[in-house]
Amino acid sequence: MPAPAPPSPLSSRARLGPGQLAALVALLVIGCLAALGALAGARQAEAERDEDWARRAAALVEHQLDEGRLALLGARGFMQGSDDVTEREFRRFADGPIRRTDMMGLAWIPRVRDAERAAFERRYGLRLRDARTPATGGATDFAPAAPRPVHYPFLFGAQRDGMVAFDGMRGLDVLGHPGQAAALREAARRRGPALARVLGARAPMALLYAPVEPRGAGWPQGYVVAAYRLHDLVEPAQALLPDGSSLQLIDGGRVVRGPVGGGGAAAPVNVADQRWTVRVDVPEARAATLAAPAILAAALLITGFVGTLFVQGNRREDASRRAAAEQAALRRVATTAASAPDEAAAVVAAEAAQLVGADAGLVCRFDGGDAVAVGAWGPFRPEDLPAAIELRGRGAMAGVARTGRPARIDDYSALAGDDPLVASGWTAILRAAVAAPVHVGGRPWGALLVARAMGPGFPPGTEERLEGFAELAAAAIASAEARRDLALQATTDPLTGLANRRTFEERMEAETARAGRTGGCFALALLDIDHFKRVNDRFGHGAGDDVLVEVARRLRAAARPQDLVARIGGEEIAWIMADTDVDGAHEAAERARRLVGGEPFDGVGSITISAGVCDRCATPPSGGVMRGADLALYWAKRHGRDMTACHRRDGTIGPGADRALTAATPAG
Repeated sequence: MPAPAPPSPLSSRARLGPGQLAALVALLVIGCLAALGALAGARQAEAERDEDWARRAAALVEHQLDEGRLALLGARGFMQGSDDVTEREFRRFADGPIRRTDMMGLAWIPRVRDAERAAFERRYGLRLRDARTPATGGATDFAPAAPRPVHYPFLFGAQRDGMVAFDGMRGLDVLGHPGQAAALREAARRRGPALARVLGARAPMALLYAPVEPRGAGWPQGYVVAAYRLHDLVEPAQALLPDGSSLQLIDGGRVVRGPVGGGGAAAPVNVADQRWTVRVDVPEARAATLAAPAILAAALLITGFVGTLFVQGNRREDASRRAAAEQAALRRVATTAASAPDEAAAVVAAEAAQLVGADAGLVCRFDGGDAVAVGAWGPFRPEDLPAAIELRGRGAMAGVARTGRPARIDDYSALAGDDPLVASGWTAILRAAVAAPVHVGGRPWGALLVARAMGPGFPPGTEERLEGFAELAAAAIASAEARRDLALQATTDPLTGLANRRTFEERMEAETARAGRTGGCFALALLDIDHFKRVNDRFGHGAGDDVLVEVARRLRAAARPQDLVARIGGEEIAWIMADTDVDGAHEAAERARRLVGGEPFDGVGSITISAGVCDRCATPPSGGVMRGADLALYWAKRHGRDMTACHRRDGTIGPGADRALTAATPAG
């Protein structure tokens, strides 16, 4: 609406009639009321924006801590699943969570009875110590640990390059450290992670403890502890805020990160059943309060101001609706990522498509020169999608991969005939699309695409809106992938990559139950590396680890996809073969034995293995398949090694029908 023409200057002779004066006063009153209404709306919008920024910052801090908590629970599962974890194995495991999260380091605190203290100190070459002064101020004075029923000393840990999370803490008894013993007891009471009070003044740090449960009742057998530098926790949230904004992190009424004092909006952060508070102050959001001088201008230009007010109000309402819809969508995505990680990508695709009014949504992970669909929503079925989309040509997904920025295509039918999307049939089901990049861990991970099957293309601004949603949804995708990684770590031997003993025992129970229901058969092969102790003694444990890794690789290559190969002891490997009898298992074990012994190992030379096989039908009168395979392995060891022995159905053991030995008791 055009602005009215400016009024003519009033002459000193001019007189206003009663009606004109009344109209002018009415216009001035209406203009002032409209200006005051706009000012009130701006202040309300300011408060809402401050609260929204605070919630976003708090959600980001809480998400980072939640990732760390999941990594800590994964470390607890790793320690519970192993009897004697070495420092090297712990560091190798901890390297993954440290790289994926913002934690400074991860440490192991074992339980040491006072009666075992001297032996423990001799074994690890350290002295248990207590801290005499709090670590929150001044120099810490250490003294020999006082006698107490049990001790929980820092033993070993891993930390991010350049960090000093646990430097100087080796041997420090947590029960003798002021401020930390309470967190240790709280973690034991809750049987879950507990947060210690923030430590340090110059570089504040928080410690999160998780108890490792004993196999029986009593004290925890140890704790895994994660260290966080508060700067690393709040830096992503600070970067999220507009320039010039300030962020405070408050613990128990004390500002532990950020400037003291100030205003702004606050939001809670739940940390291991404790609560922090995030307070943000966004100066840009308060620029609207300077609208007060506009009151006089609004009174003089009432028509234009009212029109502008309506437009601004509509825009604020639309922005509020979009923000509310995006927040609701992100909550649903986050809920799915926490409860069903495998469905998170599909939910992201559905929410993004519905936010922008699209007919279909797709989340793809970049894999070399292809985009692989990991989540889809829309009228087409997952089997209708191409297995991989080539990232070349003029498609929206290819544009994202090429430039790292949002891309769009308004008419798929206009693509050249040699474009890979034409050959894949993509253009037959879609008309227009917009795609935005998804970054996980600061690196390009893939893309989020929304598409329409018919009608007009997407309006301007869709790229920016989709890009903003993709940035926030990336956290849920990263969380879902982290949960899958933790689940894999809980079932996998960290050195060889084979299944661990827990997974092996669960599979044995399942195969035994299935064979009992169906009357079928399955076989088990136990394989042992011959003279493995000589390798460790002659070449060192590092070379021994390399041999284990290479043997595992060769055995994995010899196994079928439906088989399970697991490391169940130091150099002992179990191989479960479904729907296989003892003869088939013997042939498979012989192939694996020749594969291992047929090619020398770098720096070590020739390595051989011995194997014992048994199927469910050949179970001895007492024991089971495991005992039968163990008897056969013992026979192979006793008769020269580098061979495969079978425990057959008639109770004899040997490499074949012509060489047999009645079952005997195995060694150990």
